[in-house]
Amino acid sequence: MLKIDRLRVLFVVLLALTVVTGVMAAGGSSKPQQTEPTDAEEELELTPEQRAEQRYNTGISMRDRAWKLQKKAADADDAAKAKIEKKIAKSYKSAAREFEQAVALKPDFYQAYSSLGYSLRKIGDYENSLVAYGHALEIEPGYTEAIEYRGEAYLGLHRLDEARAAYLQLFDIDRAKADELMEAMHEWLEHHAAGSGLAAESVDSFRGWVAERAEMATQNASLRTGQRSNW
Repeated sequence: MLKIDRLRVLFVVLLALTVVTGVMAAGGSSKPQQTEPTDAEEELELTPEQRAEQRYNTGISMRDRAWKLQKKAADADDAAKAKIEKKIAKSYKSAAREFEQAVALKPDFYQAYSSLGYSLRKIGDYENSLVAYGHALEIEPGYTEAIEYRGEAYLGLHRLDEARAAYLQLFDIDRAKADELMEAMHEWLEHHAAGSGLAAESVDSFRGWVAERAEMATQNASLRTGQRSNW
């Protein structure tokens, strides 16, 4: 009986030594396992401005994805194009949601307002796109990207006088953006004028104005090139 008790004591001592040795090998007392912060926890640590930038960048990524899909759709057959166009619309809708979050976090974020207007315009929501462009230009009146985008929205709504005004404004301050809007005007005349519901006289008047302004832009570009060559 005494021998059995001694064996039990020896077993307990050996077991205790094993536990202590394991703890020491682990570097002392055990510590609770540390977990990585979640995305939501990391976002809470950011300032509203930083979170707005984060949302904006995500929106730009969604917009860029739509651009890539548009290039893919250009070479696709009709069946494939229909599927791709659904993905394009989905990407623009996702981008719009991100830009909406960005301006909610940072109300003076005029670039995000402009990109919001662009995304809304691309899914056919012209009226709300104009509202977004309006906010962008209230904050930064000289932001030519928003002026050009708004000009294209006016074309989408067949508001030709306002599209003209946007072009003239751009022509004086950003010739490259004016050229982009002029290209959109040519596209409107080619693909959308017939179904616009506007009187033939209005369309013809606009067509003549576009031709006249395009010629003037070409002459001015040639003049500037000639002036530079004489320097």
